Amino acid sequence: MSDKQKGLIEAVQTLLPNAPHRFCVRHLYNNFKGNFKGLALKDILWKAARASTVPSFKNAMQEMHDLDRNAYNWLFERPPVNWSRSHFTTYPRCDILLNNLCESFNASILIARDKPIISMLESIRMLLMETVVKKRDAMKKCNLPVCPKVYKRIEKLKTWADGWIPRWQGNDQFEVEGPGNAMYKTNKSCGCRKWDLSSIPCIHAIAALNFLDYDIYDYVHDCYKVDTYPKIYSNLMNPINGRELWPPTYNPTLVPPDVEKRLGRPKKARRREPDEPSDPTKLGKKGIKMTCRLCGKVGHNVRTCKKKTDAATTGGEGQPSAANAPPPPPNAPAPAPNGPTQVVISVLNVNAESFGIPSTTRPTKLVSLPIFSSAISDLLVDDIIDEAIVKLYTYIKKKLVDKHNSKLQ
Repeated sequence: MSDKQKGLIEAVQTLLPNAPHRFCVRHLYNNFKGNFKGLALKDILWKAARASTVPSFKNAMQEMHDLDRNAYNWLFERPPVNWSRSHFTTYPRCDILLNNLCESFNASILIARDKPIISMLESIRMLLMETVVKKRDAMKKCNLPVCPKVYKRIEKLKTWADGWIPRWQGNDQFEVEGPGNAMYKTNKSCGCRKWDLSSIPCIHAIAALNFLDYDIYDYVHDCYKVDTYPKIYSNLMNPINGRELWPPTYNPTLVPPDVEKRLGRPKKARRREPDEPSDPTKLGKKGIKMTCRLCGKVGHNVRTCKKKTDAATTGGEGQPSAANAPPPPPNAPAPAPNGPTQVVISVLNVNAESFGIPSTTRPTKLVSLPIFSSAISDLLVDDIIDEAIVKLYTYIKKKLVDKHNSKLQ
């Protein structure tokens, strides 16, 4: 299983001529969508990849041919033996379409890859040594006949097998008929090839085994059983001493390859697809309609709202704007130059009785409070004045109460 990088196809054919080579369908689709976009084409491609029989694969390819001839020609050039279950061989007993195993391993050695050669190999060795023990101990605690994921898969298929009717031939052969007049023949294998590909009984085999009251887990391959896992992880990796105790060697020193250093900082992050989010942990706003809090309309926000700009230019509701205002009288003073608008708030003769304090102090006169703002309208001025008055009265009350308490003491 590879991601179809350049050179891998020829290398696998040369070094491993008898091994089946598969392509990751996700990487195949990333190359496909560069020229052919759309959800319909994506669904058809995955339908052809998941098809387990040749007729179902041909039907999916015919749908793509009817929808887009160029997309069909592009996909037809890729041999289906590398990416479709319908042409996979049944020898590996595996039907995976993605190389998630490789991606998981690469993510686990991400830190080790930046180290020198010997340090990198030591980090990977210690990681594998700990992983083998964890996997072995975890499977010792499992009380199921097969691995947990395989067990969940079979239990889910049991609930769906009620819709299929098995017809017994007399020996071990069945004809299983189900939704859509679909019919499959089972004889320790199934016509749908899903049992043959994964060695896990399919829904048709489960319906036939339930008819004979057989134990389904006896027909699961031994590689998926819990008893096999301790044998797999029985070969533990032995620890070794530190570097200072290693025996000396007279072999040539391992050095990194002599490559030309590129400009800029080396890139460590994986190259993301154009439609892939930069941060997968955060929910993006793509496809979300923007709603304005001021006017409640869809398509813009408060910053670009026309209602706010109209209020700023007209000076509030019912007041004409500067462009539509009537001409000033002949003897009117010249308008103030453009600049900051000054709002002056004066609070005079504020006494203690207004705050419920005995009138033991003389009335107090406060200094005027100037508030500056650039190009504000009368509506905004009213809000600023209200806020400033509240702050002023809060400040005055605190001062008068503190003064009154100090006199009582």
